[in-house]
Amino acid sequence: MGVYFSGRLDVTVAGTQERLATGVDSAHFSVAELAEDGQSTKPPMPVKKLTVTADDTNTGVIVLGGPRVVASAGSRQGMEILYPGESVTDDYDDFNALWIDAVVNGDGVSFGGYFEQSNEQVGFSPPSPRQ
Repeated sequence: MGVYFSGRLDVTVAGTQERLATGVDSAHFSVAELAEDGQSTKPPMPVKKLTVTADDTNTGVIVLGGPRVVASAGSRQGMEILYPGESVTDDYDDFNALWIDAVVNGDGVSFGGYFEQSNEQVGFSPPSPRQ
């Protein structure tokens, strides 16, 4: 049994990488700790059909990549470049290793995907049912 999840994340300061996993509701999801090099200290967390969508209101590009992703033109590094309103959907080996950067302060993304592992394996605790 797997876990569906979603979230959103804004880049507070352009040029400062933000880890995508920090945008998931942390009350119900355990985000992996990071080592000094920015890599996750937990085993890889494969994610299926992760869709990342740049906000329609963004005024610059978002770049998705690893911990050293850079959105700035001329030194851009990353796997995907997303213009306002654009999306990318793919499977990734480790959700905790995905980061974003933006060229404009406050630009952001929304995202959602599916972990094939059990709730316990991904550190997810479903919210209690409403009484």
